Formats: sequence, C-alpha cells, structure tokens
Amino acid sequence: MNKTEKHVSDHLEYRGFTNGVYEPDGNIPPDFSVNGTTAIEVRRLNQNHFDGSVTKGLEELAIPVWKGIENLVGSLGSPTDSESWFVIYRLTRPVETWKTLRPNCAERLRPYEL
Repeated sequence: MNKTEKHVSDHLEYRGFTNGVYEPDGNIPPDFSVNGTTAIEVRRLNQNHFDGSVTKGLEELAIPVWKGIENLVGSLGSPTDSESWFVIYRLTRPVETWKTLRPNCAERLRPYEL
C-alpha cells in the first residue's frame, strides 16, 4: 500500500467504514471495496505542463529542483547560534532544469556561505 492509498484507508476508517478490503481482486483496480458494493480507485491528481510536443507533470521538474536547493543550502554550512536561515523560492513555468538553475542559485546564495 503506497502513501496515497494509506491516506485513503485511514480516511475510510475515520469515516466508520470498518469492512473495507484493500485490493480485493489483487493488484488491479479497484484499490478498495467497501461493503462489497462500492469500489474505490485511488488516483493522485497532478498538474501538467505542455511544452510543444511533450507533456510533463510539474513534479517531474519541481522535485529535482527542491532537492537540489536543499543540497545546495546544506553545502553552505550550518547557521551559528545567533542566526537562522530561511530560503524561499518560487518556480514559474516553464520550470528550468536544476542543471541550469544551480549556477544562478549558487551565485545568489554565495554571499551567505560560511
């Protein structure tokens, strides 16, 4: 059971459905059967960006950028006892790859490097 399906399972239990069956027919739809009469297929909705001939989920680019920023900030060292760091960033479409964003981000954060 993945994280999204676990969330749905917890919600069904919270709503009082104690007789839900996970993957009643094996690893094929539906994901849950409730009371033997209601089937539930869990889907995660995401935003897509169409760039000419290719459609990509925004998470395909946003997650690598987020992880890259996290690693870049971690490479700057640790804040001292008398300071805190807050890094805020905003992505706009089309989202550049981390490979092209990294030099610009590093240049802007370099003055704060310890």
